[in-house]
Amino acid sequence: MSNRQRFKDPGLGAGWPRRQLTFQGSLCTVSEMPETSDAPAKIEALGAYWESLAGGGVPERSALDIAQILPLLPYVMLIEFEPDPFVVRYRLTGTKIDDWVGMNVTGRTLNEFLPSDRTGSSAYLMACYEKCWRTAKPVIGAYDWPSVAGNPLRIWFGIYPFSIGGEIRQFLVVEDFGAVPDNAEPLPWLDPHTDEK
Repeated sequence: MSNRQRFKDPGLGAGWPRRQLTFQGSLCTVSEMPETSDAPAKIEALGAYWESLAGGGVPERSALDIAQILPLLPYVMLIEFEPDPFVVRYRLTGTKIDDWVGMNVTGRTLNEFLPSDRTGSSAYLMACYEKCWRTAKPVIGAYDWPSVAGNPLRIWFGIYPFSIGGEIRQFLVVEDFGAVPDNAEPLPWLDPHTDEK
């Protein structure tokens, strides 16, 4: 069974029919997310840990103990955001994330990559982060990133909200590349600071 048959259209990822985001005020909504039951093991593992911290409610960031998720750390990002305007900043990124992106994005914002994104994935991810913040619930999703050869590479992710002083201010995010062939070469991100526009 092909990936197109097995997985639902996640939204704006490359390789799928593009769908428009719906805006209600400043709220972005993402429809037709993949079935969470299809999520790979890394997504499930971080989800189970997150749920254990506050019984499914949003835990405080101080409750996070990275020693409990050591095997996941290369695939994890700690992200903070500003609500108005909505800005998503990478506070820490794992080594596998950096390898995939082709650069270390710690300290950078997702917003700055929006204009140069050739796939629509950045806009999709922005909407998923906002959905996680607005709903105070985890968001499980997937998108296709093109390879150098032009083939779509399926990336799964899980976004889990954390509070600081009772307000959702950060996300712990895990990406799973298990569906990507070992010999696949992802198309590198365009860095708006160094690449030609």
